[in-house]
Amino acid sequence: RVRTYVASPMLAREVIPGLSVGVAGNIAYSHFERTDIFFEEVSVFVDNPDPTPDAWVLAAVPIEGTDDVTGWGYGATVGALYRATNEISVGLTVRSPMTISYDGTYAVSYRVDVEEAEESFEDTYKSDFEIRYPLWAGLGLSYRDFLFDGLTMNADLQWTRWSNIQRIARNIEWHGEITEDGTPDAEVTPMNWEDTLEFALGFDYRVGRSVSVNMGYRSSPSPVPSETYNFVTPSAATNTIALGVSYRSDFWRLAAALEYRASDVRRIRGTYDMNGKHVTDLLAPSLSLTYAF
Repeated sequence: RVRTYVASPMLAREVIPGLSVGVAGNIAYSHFERTDIFFEEVSVFVDNPDPTPDAWVLAAVPIEGTDDVTGWGYGATVGALYRATNEISVGLTVRSPMTISYDGTYAVSYRVDVEEAEESFEDTYKSDFEIRYPLWAGLGLSYRDFLFDGLTMNADLQWTRWSNIQRIARNIEWHGEITEDGTPDAEVTPMNWEDTLEFALGFDYRVGRSVSVNMGYRSSPSPVPSETYNFVTPSAATNTIALGVSYRSDFWRLAAALEYRASDVRRIRGTYDMNGKHVTDLLAPSLSLTYAF
């Protein structure tokens, strides 16, 4: 579970007739939680009653590992909007990369109950790592009164530089202090993600002066190659459809939407522990409140 809250104070201004530019500062607070279960072979000493001799038993023990970390990140977004005609506008937006430095704990626990032997373990270690959210750029087109009055068509392309996520290095207290080459010891997860290009198309129909309904479609390729697919950051190409309604006043805008994301089926082979069929389908509601002045 990743919960990220972003505050983005922004300023926009028309610099020449028809051309507006804007800039926003992005301040993010993120809380990352993950619980993983994996099996380890553990040798347990069994103190048997006479006449059975004592013995060592090899058991497959479920071990639970839990991350609980928080972090802050900072970035910026710049954009430009050019109103070519009363009906057609073109926009460009670029968002800078954002590095969130997570810090917290990693807890490990297990319990063995084999024959007459019982053994348990529980401990918590300091943990920290960084995730660098990528640079992205978007180009959009808006066409008012498309086909008939009140209907606006929006289309956009979005390029995301996922290729800067090549690995995640987690520093966990138990790994020790310094390696032989003088660098901190870390648990490294290879990622090797790839850049993506998304396409979206949407329509907004203004029912009256204050109310409009909208619908849209987005095609999103997956940045994750099969060889580094994992349960922490699962990703498959998705097709998203959404329906929404919004209410506008002179300064306020209230919007509610419901979107359904249907992923492609990924069949993973040739990896250590991810082989099989992977499907991710999500139903996500959203609610936003905007004040403009």
